[in-house]
This record gives sequence, C-alpha cells and structure tokens, in this order.
Amino acid sequence: MVRKWVTASSSPAATGPTLSGAFDGGRIQPDDVVIDYRMKVMNGLEAAKSIRSEDPLARIVLGSADDSIEQDAISPGFVFLQKPFSSGQLKDLPDGT
Repeated sequence: MVRKWVTASSSPAATGPTLSGAFDGGRIQPDDVVIDYRMKVMNGLEAAKSIRSEDPLARIVLGSADDSIEQDAISPGFVFLQKPFSSGQLKDLPDGT
C-alpha cells in the first residue's frame, strides 16, 4: 500500500496555520500527517488539534525531541514519536493509530 504523507517541520515555511488551513474544505486528504512540535506561530499540538477538528479521521504523528509533551500528544489520540525517528518507524506504525 502506498501512503500519502503530509509533513510539517520547523522550516521557515512551515507554520501551524498554513498546515491546518490546507485541511479546511478538504483541499488535502493524506493518510497521515507528521508534525514537528516546534513550529512558528502555532505549535504542533495546537496545529494537530486544528487539523483534527477539520478531519476527525486524520492520523496525526507528533514528533519532538522533548518527551515531556508525549502525554499531551497521546491524550487527544495523536501518535507521539521521539525525535530523531526513522522513516522505518513511521512505516511500522499500525494502521488506525
């Protein structure tokens, strides 16, 4: 199965509002969304919640080197991966998580 991914990182162009806005109206419909916790304007957890409000079925993976946010990510149903993580770890996530 080929999966469609959308990623957001701490690059200057990646902001939470930019990413979450792309879900408004269904302009993008990836299988998975990978978000860095640290982004400009809105952190990854806030962006994930915004995306989830637009697409309740979106599987969102929140990545961070700061493991203190793990419970905050898991609590609303997001997947947490501690950075650095590999593409293999992403591929190994079970469907439906």
